[in-house]
Amino acid sequence: HASNTNTSNVTVTKASSSVSVSDVEFYYLGSDVSKATTVNATGIIAEVDGHPEAKAEVNDYEVTVSGLDAGNYTLKVTTVPDDNHSPATATAKIVVKAIPTSIKFNEDLVIIGNTLIFATVNITDGSVVSVKSNGRTFSGTVKDNVATVLINDAQSGTYPASVYYEGNNNYIALPL
Repeated sequence: HASNTNTSNVTVTKASSSVSVSDVEFYYLGSDVSKATTVNATGIIAEVDGHPEAKAEVNDYEVTVSGLDAGNYTLKVTTVPDDNHSPATATAKIVVKAIPTSIKFNEDLVIIGNTLIFATVNITDGSVVSVKSNGRTFSGTVKDNVATVLINDAQSGTYPASVYYEGNNNYIALPL
């Protein structure tokens, strides 16, 4: 018997892994968790597409997203497959909402010299807050959650006052 040899090509194809991921929504300075569901994966990696400043921390198959300004973003999650499977990627919507502004006057506003101070301001240091009282408008800045407004030529008396904050991308305006 003579031996016979034949040659052939063998194609090995990795099976696909798959991933789906839930959308997230939270307020500026907060965070939310996106849950990933995978098939044929040993783990996941995640990033906020185009935003390296954002945090997308993976813990098992959950991604905690934080570190973003108010706006709309895309979470990109990719499977970490074993040797027999190929990676898969899915995206989810991230919505970061602006924080409603809160400014609380002290019980009785007292002007000391020509400075009015009111506290419990939840806006960023350096933001400008305006006070309208007795037909005049005065502005001041926020530092360490305290808004200090200079009141020029303050006259003795009691006057109604209202506060205005123009707002920005991360904090909603507070109208007069």
